[in-house]
Amino acid sequence: MTAGALLKALSRRGVRLWARGPHLVVDGPTDALSEELIERLRALKAELLVLLASSPLPEVWELDELQA
Repeated sequence: MTAGALLKALSRRGVRLWARGPHLVVDGPTDALSEELIERLRALKAELLVLLASSPLPEVWELDELQA
């Protein structure tokens, strides 16, 4: 699974993800993240940080999340 595909999969589950410095911030329903998804987040963290930093307004984000 690519970082972009993971972002879309998380979005479909109601999970939002953004970068805050060297950290990934995850927001969504508590039951939305399986152990497998958590492992994928960890494995793709570096790629996700690059992807999130390089796209000013990815389609999987909502505008109000970016302003938080």
